[in-house]
Amino acid sequence: ALSLSLRFVREGLLDISGLVEKMATNPARILNIKKGGLHEGRDADITVVDPEREWRVDPELFLSKGKNTPFEGFHLKGRPVITICKGKVYDFYEIESGRLNV
Repeated sequence: ALSLSLRFVREGLLDISGLVEKMATNPARILNIKKGGLHEGRDADITVVDPEREWRVDPELFLSKGKNTPFEGFHLKGRPVITICKGKVYDFYEIESGRLNV
């Protein structure tokens, strides 16, 4: 969803703060959880994204058990690089290469 949504930013249909609002802030607010932004006293769970990184959708590389996607084979731009969750750092380059077991 992130790579597809970044396309709207590149095309000028949405600014980056609007994207963050739609993908992080609003879902957290709707679910009534203290996430979706960087605020004092809250968890600093963040994802660092390389908006220029190109990749091809390959369901075999999905970390979830679900492998169905209408986007198989699509070439997309924008990819998470690092996620920090509950103080643990997940490096997507290590995950993709199989060097990091999640």
